[in-house]
Amino acid sequence: MKPKVTHWPNGNIQLEEYWQNGQRHRLDGPAIIYYYKNGNIQREVYSQNSLTHKENGPAKIEYQKY
Repeated sequence: MKPKVTHWPNGNIQLEEYWQNGQRHRLDGPAIIYYYKNGNIQREVYSQNSLTHKENGPAKIEYQKY
């Protein structure tokens, strides 16, 4: 499944979203990944059928900028 990707003005990825049948959905990783302008991951959100969900851990993970 190929993600929908948006970019920061500097060319780095800003947001990755995985969609299936009109819903945010991914089984093998986070369905939404937010990035800082420097390219580091800011936040991951696990989602199945547009519901925030993860079987074995937190469904939302925040990372420090560095």
